[in-house]
Amino acid sequence: MKKYNLFRLFSLPLFLVCLLSTTISLAGDWPKVIQSANGKIVIYQPTPEELNGDQLKARAAFSVTPTGKTDPVFGALWTNAHISTDREKRMVYLIDAKITDIRISDTSIDSTKTAGLKSIIENEVPKWDLALSLDALLASLEQNNPKQQPDIKTDAPQVIYRDHKSVLVVLDGDPKMAKLDNTDYNRVMNTPYFLIQDPKSSAYYLYGTKVWYTAPSLTGTWSIEKKPSKDLQRVQDWLEDQAKQQGGNPDSAAPAPTSAPDIIVRTKPTELLQTDGEAQFSTIEGTQLLYVKNSDNDIFRSIADQKYYILLSGRWFNSGSLDGPWNYMASDNLPADFAKIPEGSEKDNVLASVAGTNAAREALMDAQVPQTAAVSRSEAKCDVSYDGTPQFQKIDGTSLSYAVNTSASVIKDGNIFYVCQNGIWFTGSTPNGPWSVATSVPADVQNIPSSNPLHNTKYVYIYDSTPEVVYVGYTPGYTGCYVYGPTVVYGTGYYYSGWYGVQYYPRPCTYGFAVHYNPWTGWGVSFGMGFGGYYGGSCGWYGPVYRPPYYYRPPYGGYYGPRGGYGNHYGNTNINVNNNININRSNNIYNNASGARPSFSGRPNNNGNGVINRPGDGGAKTSRPNNGGAGMNRPSGGGDFKVPASGGDMKNNVISDRNGNVFQNDGGNWKSMDNASRAGGQMQNIDRSGLDRQQIGQDRGEMRTNNFNNFNRGGAGGGMARPGMGGGGMRR
Repeated sequence: MKKYNLFRLFSLPLFLVCLLSTTISLAGDWPKVIQSANGKIVIYQPTPEELNGDQLKARAAFSVTPTGKTDPVFGALWTNAHISTDREKRMVYLIDAKITDIRISDTSIDSTKTAGLKSIIENEVPKWDLALSLDALLASLEQNNPKQQPDIKTDAPQVIYRDHKSVLVVLDGDPKMAKLDNTDYNRVMNTPYFLIQDPKSSAYYLYGTKVWYTAPSLTGTWSIEKKPSKDLQRVQDWLEDQAKQQGGNPDSAAPAPTSAPDIIVRTKPTELLQTDGEAQFSTIEGTQLLYVKNSDNDIFRSIADQKYYILLSGRWFNSGSLDGPWNYMASDNLPADFAKIPEGSEKDNVLASVAGTNAAREALMDAQVPQTAAVSRSEAKCDVSYDGTPQFQKIDGTSLSYAVNTSASVIKDGNIFYVCQNGIWFTGSTPNGPWSVATSVPADVQNIPSSNPLHNTKYVYIYDSTPEVVYVGYTPGYTGCYVYGPTVVYGTGYYYSGWYGVQYYPRPCTYGFAVHYNPWTGWGVSFGMGFGGYYGGSCGWYGPVYRPPYYYRPPYGGYYGPRGGYGNHYGNTNINVNNNININRSNNIYNNASGARPSFSGRPNNNGNGVINRPGDGGAKTSRPNNGGAGMNRPSGGGDFKVPASGGDMKNNVISDRNGNVFQNDGGNWKSMDNASRAGGQMQNIDRSGLDRQQIGQDRGEMRTNNFNNFNRGGAGGGMARPGMGGGGMRR
């Protein structure tokens, strides 16, 4: 075979144009082709190899065919880059990518030329945007469980079963009262429901859409208050007005209920199971499992052992009866049929909580991918207030202490103070500030135990900094999603006592809101059936007349009230909030953090869109040129090479293994694309199972990306597009 001169064959910066100016998304968009008078360059879909913090290693196979020749030269290259993530769009952008190695299958290309090739590509890398779908990343990465997993409690909460319209009203311990301004009522502050008491009669009133429910005591029988007092009507008018200001009450057009549901009030961790009448079972194809079809809960029964299985906050419990008692069941000890639940079936939403499934593996990987941002040192702000003089308690197992009489996450290390707020670390010399963006935090933060309410702050990281910005990120652990063995769970399972003084500050909780997992939006909540509108302090529905001196903020944001009748109670408010995280329906906490913006967006030309790029390598950490400045715009394409285009009908069936050997999937059979092998030389040993896994990962990544796009469009097709282990918008 004739030897090729790769330097004459193509301009390497233009080869990089093809590799780094394209967006890795669906497999159908690959391969990418650059055509010129000198030849054709084909880039095949890159394969992620390893994710460590905000650094990603990946490799890609490529081929070069000189004009007038039919046999291409194949090779592989490796890159190491920082990542910037956008979970709303589920995209991962690679920045400051560096080519770490290149392997060419043509042995005539000596090491000197290969080194020159690497050098030229490295010089061009900073000019290009490389992006891949988050779902392609999750599907392709090899499973890498964290070495240190949190101490998770698996004690079962109290579980109540009802076969009729019911609602669970949870309180964080015994009622904590505060006078409701300009009324004779006291507000129960340690609950997300609008619950008040008349101190004269001791009767309680719970507000739902258009009606008040009343009971002589919290555990008494609730009924509709048919003749509300003038004071109750004034409060109701104010609540309805606040609802309108918040975007309207979704139940405002619904008729007022004529009877009260079964209202269950509990002061300890509790979950409610409900069916619409007697439990009705349906089969799951290919298994010996039944599921309860007239329920919003995940309730199963195994034909083999005749036990019931339920999923609560990512944890499995089983019992011989729907009335309990319930016992914890590890996800890898479930009956084998759970792993056989077909993707696309009615209950495939639970697969992320079943050990060994693709959904569980991808959830584990997702829990390790950070949401990132660049934080302006001059613009970022931090606000901390205390209920009186700051009070600190020691954090067990560390040299740190934390403030207990504030809703903020304030940590003391010697004479220095740190605040973790909205995924950003701040530091100051006093507990009251002034606060500046931190560039490092004490190492002992990583030793905060699960038994401490500030445990989630250990999942907020500082990656880099310049004099202008600090590069930060948080993994889903910050929002309560933890890796526990072979699956993810919500919450630590520990009960954290809230602070109650002049003000009330709640702590994160694990149970009480039917927390469920969605592969696109994370953990969300649902409520009981048959209750009207929900009005809670977390939504900020306090006006100038009725604003109490303190508030309750549960671990979720937005309107999430149980609505009249049965059906979908999930909506799109699948956002977890711990401690002082204040967000709305967005999946990105940094959207509401002052001074935070994407560290990289993948937008062409970076021209004035507020994006901040990472500092360059070598020496002092200096900023990149301003957006739109020299060196920041895309090259025009260079030489006679055209802008990269899709390969059209070309098959995206060429990949590289970890050793840089390039193979083609030819009708399900792998063959080596090594030039010597193709010329009739010795055939390489092929790790077919490894190549198959890699191909499956690419295919599944395409499927997940399609499913997310369908979910984003509100589609409710079958299987994974419902969306991937759930319903269209979490249809249950």
